[in-house]
Amino acid sequence: MGKRQAPEDQGGSEAFNDILTCLAGILILVIIMVVIDSKQNNILIPTPIEQSSLKDPIYIEVASSGALFEIPVKELDRMAVDKLGEVAETHAGDRYKMLRSLSSASNKVGNADYEVDLLSKLTGNIVLRPKPDAEGHILPTNISMSATDDAEIQWYKGVLSSIDNTNQYLSFIVRSTDDSYRSFKRARALAWLNGTQVAYALLENTELIEFGFGGNALNIQ
Repeated sequence: MGKRQAPEDQGGSEAFNDILTCLAGILILVIIMVVIDSKQNNILIPTPIEQSSLKDPIYIEVASSGALFEIPVKELDRMAVDKLGEVAETHAGDRYKMLRSLSSASNKVGNADYEVDLLSKLTGNIVLRPKPDAEGHILPTNISMSATDDAEIQWYKGVLSSIDNTNQYLSFIVRSTDDSYRSFKRARALAWLNGTQVAYALLENTELIEFGFGGNALNIQ
């Protein structure tokens, strides 16, 4: 007479189900924590409506303090090229002496707001180092294109009036602070009221500003 088969051990399957339940609970907690954390931080999301353009950009940096600085890229680039030619002529093509000379403080070039990294210019790029003591222009909180009694508004209106909206647009370099982003939104609103198209890029507070090869082309909004 055959033996009765022993009932299967249910302990293994019950333990496996418990593990799956615990993992599901942990996953839900992680999702909740991520959602709460995202609610506590300002997330900068570029405007999804974009269009490509062949227009020339006019660059403005929005510093971490919210101050605006117009960046004369072509002028700074020309200054760097002139200095490189001067140094090369001085050292008669001696590359070692030329590189040492470019690193010296006596050969720094730039304007009141930015210093050009001459060594980077040798690669075909132009890298700008913002000067910490530079004073920019901070737009007031309540602004309008009709405001005439505020010097900062007048400065920015001057920038906008110099732009040919047919062939140019404003490209903002926004730093990763609340003050910078709020100031950018005010400046962008005035630009749109002026009929000027806008693009922007986000940079960390200490990140240098670089133009040239290997960058991303920005689309205007």
